[in-house]
This record gives sequence, structure tokens and C-alpha cells, in this order.
Amino acid sequence: MRIAQVVHWFLSKHLAGTEVYTYNLSAELSKRHEVYIYCREDGFLQEEFRETDEVYRGLPIRRVYFNLIGRKAHLVNRSLIRFRNKVIEDSFERFLRQVKPDVVHIQHLFKLSAALIPLAKRKGIPVVVTSHDYWFICHNAQLLRPNLEVCSGPALGFKCAGCAELNLPYWVRTLMWPLVTTLFIYRTMYMKNCLKKADVIIAPSEFLKNKFVEHGFAEDGILVLDNGTNAEFFRNCERRLSENIRFGYIGTIRRHKGMHILIEAFNKIDDPQAELKIFGDPQVAPDYCAEMQGMMRNPRIQFLGKFDNPEIGRILAGIDALVIPSLWPENSPVTIHEAYLAKVPVIASNLGGIPSLVEDGVTGLLFEPGSVDNLVAKITLLIKNRSLLERLRANIGTVKTIKDNARELEEIYRKLIEPGRIR
Repeated sequence: MRIAQVVHWFLSKHLAGTEVYTYNLSAELSKRHEVYIYCREDGFLQEEFRETDEVYRGLPIRRVYFNLIGRKAHLVNRSLIRFRNKVIEDSFERFLRQVKPDVVHIQHLFKLSAALIPLAKRKGIPVVVTSHDYWFICHNAQLLRPNLEVCSGPALGFKCAGCAELNLPYWVRTLMWPLVTTLFIYRTMYMKNCLKKADVIIAPSEFLKNKFVEHGFAEDGILVLDNGTNAEFFRNCERRLSENIRFGYIGTIRRHKGMHILIEAFNKIDDPQAELKIFGDPQVAPDYCAEMQGMMRNPRIQFLGKFDNPEIGRILAGIDALVIPSLWPENSPVTIHEAYLAKVPVIASNLGGIPSLVEDGVTGLLFEPGSVDNLVAKITLLIKNRSLLERLRANIGTVKTIKDNARELEEIYRKLIEPGRIR
């Protein structure tokens, strides 16, 4: 089969969960099929559009760059290009003509165009969409309001204007409220219509599926299929023993990930044998990262920066418990699956799809989202009860591998392709 994987960003510059999963899946599928990556990238700021072709670890990649320049960079265009972009649609159509894929699997379309789904369908190409977050129903993809409160949903788009990224004085925002609201009502309808044209919609968690059903999608039209994890990165990575108890944070360093909650909590931990290791790219949100480093008062907090994904097994081998302090309702975090492959228990926010992965008191501990004191209590519980840590570790079961996941998806692809059409 020829398989086109479409994702908003891709390795090596972007190392969040969707990008990591897309790479692992593509690498596994490429052992038996021709796999091509189509993705967005930031750069070439003086040019409206550029395409580049490159190869990353054996995978052919078409990267597209798009920038609004001059008079085109007005409010309406800045909002529209996050989900509808004619220039990128034309680029993707050229990509399809060149690659001639048997199936298109979309992992994310942020800053590409939701119209890539109907575009591929008009070409007679089956489309699979995996929704890794809430982008098809939420402009900011996380159902999280600017004050970091979880949002119940767009209310047909009427609630979205309050979350819009508008660098305008308050009085200007007030005057433009009717225009902005109309734009988001349009977005809500447009996104739903585009997604419904996909042949298969995959939700990696039951929680995410239920959110889509709440917002007008048919229950039998969404398949729950959790992501697989690359087990190869964990071979020969034996757990490194230590007298200390080592807590870890691995992921994107942004406010919605709640790292400030974790740092505030660890500042209150005074046990000399408890340490916190933080891994993440400081350049993703440099202002927030600098703020977090300024908050660190506990000398046993280490900021260790970014790493290449194949190192994840080695990193987790040096951690006793992973902490996920997210403030947004995450779907099926890659880091939880990776932690379980390394037999590392997880302390995580009791939010979104996380409770379906972290069984409280069995494979990890859940805490109240945003509560520094509750997180301190969970961390302290493990510090004072090492036997609990060992019990949690022993209870961690098997983890779906990327090999298993690739086989599941291959079967889906084959059922969608007309007999005799596979190249």
C-alpha cells in the first residue's frame, strides 16, 4: 500500500505526543508499505509559501511553510488559516497527484486545513482521521479557557470568541465581538462537516469519543482504538537503582500542561532523598520556561532539557514515578503508555481520558487537577511508602505496542481500499 500520513508538525523540531506517535506508526508501517509524510512547519517568514522535500530516518517528508504577509495578515485571515487554507489545499492536491496514495491517514490538521479531508475524498482516496485532541470542536484544541478552566464545549461557536487570540485593546475586542462570534459559528459548522466526510474516525479513548458524541457526532461513527507505543526504545534499558526516589516530568513545557503546579508542589517537599527531573524543550514556550525556572526553590529540582525520542527508554529507566499535572482534559497521553512500558507508575491529574489509563491505587495515583496540596500529598505518600511504589509497579500490565497498532490500522486501510486498487 501507499499510505500518506498527514500531521500538523513533525519530528525532529516538534516532539509532542502526536508527532511522536505519527513517527512511530509511520516507521512501523514503512517496513511493509510505502509511507509518505505531509506536514506543516514554521519558518521562511519573508515568504508566503514554500514546500520542501526531505527524508527523516528513512521517511520521505513534504514540509509546507505558510506565512501571512502584509495586508493579508488581518484578523479574519489569521483566524481562518488555522483551519482553512486554499494555498495548502492546492499544495496537498499536488502532493496527492505525485504520491498517488491508496489511503490518507490524518493525525492532525491544525494550521493545515480541514478541507484536506473532503479534498482527498473527491480524489477517490479513503480517509482515516485519528483525533488526538478536540481540535475539530475547539479552536484551541484543548477545551481549556484562557483562565485555565475546562470548557464544556463551543455551544455552536457562541462561546469561542472569549478564547480568541486577539492582540487588541479591550474596547476594540468588544466592538468586533459580533464579527468574531460569526466567524466561530462558521468554524464550528465547517469543521463538523469536513470531519463527517472521513471514512473512519478514530478516538484513542472512550472519553474523547463521548465528547464528540456530545457535540453532534454519531456514536457508531467513531471507533475507539488506543495508540500503540514503540517498544524498541525500551529494549536493554534496565531500571537504574537509586537510594533516592526520583520523580519525573516528560513533555511539552506549556502552561496547560501544569508544570507550574508540579514545581509549586515540589517546592514544598523537604525530603533530601526526593528529587524531580524535568525533561522538555525550553524553546517551545521560552517565557513560560523561564518563569518555571525562576519558581524553582527546591535544589533537588533538575531541569534537563530536551532529548531525542529514542532516548525515552533510558530516561524512564532513571525515574521511579512519572508526574502528569495536566490542566486540560488529555485524551490518551503517550507518556503514560511509555511509562508503563518501563514499569514506571504514574501520578496524574484526575481529568479527561487519564483515569481510564491510571487506575488510582493500582497502577498509579490520581490527584485533583490544579491542586498543589493534593499533589504534595500524593508525592509524600510515595516518599513515605516505598512498598506502595513497588506494588504499583508490579500491577502495571502489558502495553499495546506500535507493531500491534500498525496491524490494526492495516486491516482498517485494507477494508477501505477497493479490490485491485492497492499498488
